[in-house]
Amino acid sequence: MIELIRKMMFGLVLVVFASAGQLTSEDGQTIDDISIHAVDQDITIGEILQPTMIACDLGTDTIKIRIENTSGLPVTNTTAYYQLNGNTAQSTFVGTVPAGGSMIVSLLPPADFSAPGTHDLKVWVSSAVDDFPFNDTMEMHILHTPL
Repeated sequence: MIELIRKMMFGLVLVVFASAGQLTSEDGQTIDDISIHAVDQDITIGEILQPTMIACDLGTDTIKIRIENTSGLPVTNTTAYYQLNGNTAQSTFVGTVPAGGSMIVSLLPPADFSAPGTHDLKVWVSSAVDDFPFNDTMEMHILHTPL
């Protein structure tokens, strides 16, 4: 208990609430099964910057993401990955993301979005020192409608 209080005073404490009920219910909400994680180092995908969700000029394009370090310590040996349409995952070594910082990363090799229709994109980051891996992945459905 003393260790948790120390971390709450000097580190980052992330509290996550999830609801199994309907958000439009007029009955209110019940919060149950609360978990508290002491997080010293955390890396996450802040945003998928490129491509956009709806596009009409896609071809072979570079995927760009913003990686965020939400913790007070640097996160080392970070690697970013992407997977398009369930195909083989591709990786790009990022290195160290500074404490409280963010980085724009271009994922290589460029991905082929040229086929019309919906493309399923999954991106994630990984580091052996990441204490909270539950927020490392982001997915996007991209609609390519050529002119």
